Formats: sequence, C-alpha cells, structure tokens
Amino acid sequence: MNTPTANDPVSLQRASEILEEAVRQQHPEWVTADGECPTCHAYGHALVDHFTAIADPSD
Repeated sequence: MNTPTANDPVSLQRASEILEEAVRQQHPEWVTADGECPTCHAYGHALVDHFTAIADPSD
C-alpha cells in the first residue's frame, strides 16, 4: 500500500481507500470468502460522510 506522509495532500476518495485498506489489514477476519469487506467499506463511507458534512454544514 502506498501510504502518503502526513504532509502529502490526498483526495477524500483516496483517504477513504487508505482507511479501508488499513482496516482490512488490521482485521482480516472481517474479509469474506469472496474477498469483500463490508465493514471496511462502511468505515470508508463513514469517513466520506463525516468530511462531507463538515465541508457543507448547511445539510
């Protein structure tokens, strides 16, 4: 995994991908037999949702 340093800017989508991969590596038991990780995806989506809410508080 190519993880950026603290000073490297990343897109929100890329941050979500990095988070999902980190969760996948830390919790391989959450990965299903077909290679999917619904919990990992949920963490990634939650990150996007939180940052989106912060960026546009009018919602």
